[in-house]
Amino acid sequence: MARKSEEVFNSLVNIKEGDNNLDGLTSTSETSLWRNQLGVFAAAISFFEQILDMFKSDIIYQKDTTSVYTSQYWRDRVVNFYQFSDSNPAVGEVKINDNFNIYYETVDEAARIIEFCSVTQESQSRQVTIKAAKDNGSGQPEVLTTDEQLSLTSFVSATQGAGLLISTVSFPGDQLFADIDIYFDGQFAESTTKDNVNNAIVDYLNNIEFDGGVRELNLVDSIQRVAGVKDVVINRLQAQADGDSNPSDWTRIYYTKAGYMNYDSADSIIN
Repeated sequence: MARKSEEVFNSLVNIKEGDNNLDGLTSTSETSLWRNQLGVFAAAISFFEQILDMFKSDIIYQKDTTSVYTSQYWRDRVVNFYQFSDSNPAVGEVKINDNFNIYYETVDEAARIIEFCSVTQESQSRQVTIKAAKDNGSGQPEVLTTDEQLSLTSFVSATQGAGLLISTVSFPGDQLFADIDIYFDGQFAESTTKDNVNNAIVDYLNNIEFDGGVRELNLVDSIQRVAGVKDVVINRLQAQADGDSNPSDWTRIYYTKAGYMNYDSADSIIN
């Protein structure tokens, strides 16, 4: 913070008094030459410090108001800023002030419906895809309704910079089908072990990072932690994304279309 000229002057006087070479400057007159010179220097230094403060304030303002369209920026805007409300559409109406900053007249954290979001950019292009899902009430991803997705698309269009090609998507979860042989300790009931294995698969899928890969090895590790399980043999893993007519086989790692995956235990086989 800039100092007043009096503060700077006093600090210069203290420096002078600590220098034996300046012991001859003893006049206490306000009009003495050396005091006038220090006064000029103090005023100039104080003015310069004020300019630095103004420059710092401007830099902070530019940082806070200038959009830097990184992946992290878009994820933050979608999760921590975007609003939507079926019952009160005005809550989701985007405004632009005289400084071209985006804002909502009413800030309502309950209307921030997007809990899961990933942002990817196609290599060698300007195409950016924002993949989003809301919380199903149990902490798991759920596809946006048509109105919610249209609103999100409108929000992104209103806030994106010129020249950007951004699309927003939200899909129902990909489906996992499994055919697995389980070898288990005979002291444990078969039906209970099977239920616990199914629960372990669900738990694994529920804890994958949004839009992360589903890994066969990690799935096996999750099943092996079930009490009584001795060995796990994966016979077949299949996935079916929204819009696919049939499931497809996969091994090692599977990247979801929706960003998350649901386990179809009814059509899976646990031997």
